[in-house]
Amino acid sequence: MVPAPGSAEPLAIRLQTLLDEGASPEALALATAAGFAILDEDCSQLALAAAEQSGRFDAFVEVAEARIPRARDAAEVRRLALAAGRVARDTRRDDSRAAGLLYDAHRSDPEDVDVRFELTAVYARIPRLAAHALTGILQPLRRVPDDARIFALAAHLAEQQGTPDRAAAMRSVSALLRAQPLPAEEATPRGADERADAA
Repeated sequence: MVPAPGSAEPLAIRLQTLLDEGASPEALALATAAGFAILDEDCSQLALAAAEQSGRFDAFVEVAEARIPRARDAAEVRRLALAAGRVARDTRRDDSRAAGLLYDAHRSDPEDVDVRFELTAVYARIPRLAAHALTGILQPLRRVPDDARIFALAAHLAEQQGTPDRAAAMRSVSALLRAQPLPAEEATPRGADERADAA
């Protein structure tokens, strides 16, 4: 059991006490002083809670990144990497860091289509990883060909690549799968207006 810095008291107990007292910044400072890299699973969870409650999302990601290489099993890797990847993506707006973390989550559970989709969506926002995003679309497409999210993401990629017709087609498929009405300009086949006027 990891001791608290400057004390014989176990770090996990001290962290839990501080959190129970509502002193999350102090708990995070204590975990930082101990060093994220030496925290065991329990202490890492408490440090993550302290970081989240303190609004220190940078520290949240750092705690997870320090723990992932020493995680007990694939389930712990998935949980940590997915949580930290979402924080990096949504709160820190750091797509490159999010991509690395979500990739760790994907590697820990390659059969999880939802994790693969989240990873692919981040890849699609990073131009240098567009090829990986395309691969990421094709893989879940083989497993769940009726998932509207895949076609919405394909539409986004097509727009990035400057192919508006393909983007419109992908949006149409996505809308059909979601049973949503199409926007009028996409529901009308090209040239239909001209044929109607001619009639």
